Amino acid sequence: MAKASSRRKTTASNRRIESRVVDYAEELGRLLGTVRARVDNIVVERGKLVEQLAGVVKEAQGLLSELGHEAAARVSRLTGARRRGKRKTAKIPKRTAGGPDAKKHRLPATTRQKMSKRRSTAVSSSSGGGGSEGGEA
Repeated sequence: MAKASSRRKTTASNRRIESRVVDYAEELGRLLGTVRARVDNIVVERGKLVEQLAGVVKEAQGLLSELGHEAAARVSRLTGARRRGKRKTAKIPKRTAGGPDAKKHRLPATTRQKMSKRRSTAVSSSSGGGGSEGGEA
């Protein structure tokens, strides 16, 4: 009888362990199913994203090539006009010699005053002394 009671105990403990293993396996199966579903969803979303990005890249390439063609046409028009020496509008120089926009070169006011004082003293000394040092102003 001792053997029968020990067998019952081991069978009961085996059943508990077996039920725990089954519960663990079921939980692990649910977890793996959830992960797989999420991964499949991510793969589908990734494919959609790749398609969208490919469309954006194609559109950008088209716009860039169109812009390149327009820029090349403008550059060729500009360089062609320069080669022929013709301009659509005549270029006016900023300052023409002696024109209304000509830059006036003037001395500072203090220098002009000193020069006028020297001239006046030179003229007064030359007219008073009667010599030919001062000359004409």
